[in-house]
Amino acid sequence: MARTRQSVPKHRSGVPLAVSLLPLSEAAMRQRMIAYHITLSSLRLQRGDLAHFVTMAQIIVSTSHLFDAGFGSARIEGLTEAHDALERSLRAAVASGVWGIDQATFELFADLLTLHEEQLCIAPLKAVTASAQMSRLSRADQIRSIHQAA
Repeated sequence: MARTRQSVPKHRSGVPLAVSLLPLSEAAMRQRMIAYHITLSSLRLQRGDLAHFVTMAQIIVSTSHLFDAGFGSARIEGLTEAHDALERSLRAAVASGVWGIDQATFELFADLLTLHEEQLCIAPLKAVTASAQMSRLSRADQIRSIHQAA
């Protein structure tokens, strides 16, 4: 009698269901956080660009979605403050041509990255993936509205 392979239940993304219930791997999380910190550093040094602002928008939205799903502890006002600071900084960058953030915004975003890293340590991959998909949709709407207002 021939052996047949049993199929492993998979999530819609094609990732095995058991894997989608685990947090990101340490290597994936480290790679993501290094990229985020490089983005923040570029903005702090006033050497960013629109892509850096888009990345920060993605982080804010993703962090908010993970927070709403019960991952991480934060003040909702802090997330709103980060969003408002990003919007102010982006408008200033468009007006001045200097793509960066001030010290207060840097500190706010550094706290945001700390929270997001904590979330990535505990949130299952499926929650992280869902928040990333939502952040792409939200980010596109936010960027469109900023360009329309400018």
